Amino acid sequence: MVLADRAALLVSTVFGSPSDYSGGIVILAMFVYTLQIYADFAAVSILTLSLKRNFTKHQPASENLLSELFKPRYKRLAIRMLR
Repeated sequence: MVLADRAALLVSTVFGSPSDYSGGIVILAMFVYTLQIYADFAAVSILTLSLKRNFTKHQPASENLLSELFKPRYKRLAIRMLR
């Protein structure tokens, strides 16, 4: 978000009055705007993933009761189907 905020300063200045700047600066501002959009979405994605990681309970596979209950049945069923 820091990168996006810094890019927003340049972009808003140039896009506010593009006739005051040369073509190269306007094109540079367009590329910086692309970087700003990418940085905003990346920051939101990272924030969402870290919140999910912090607020969900991690359950190891050995404690998953349903998989432990049904594993022997599926194994027997697969053996019967192969005969």
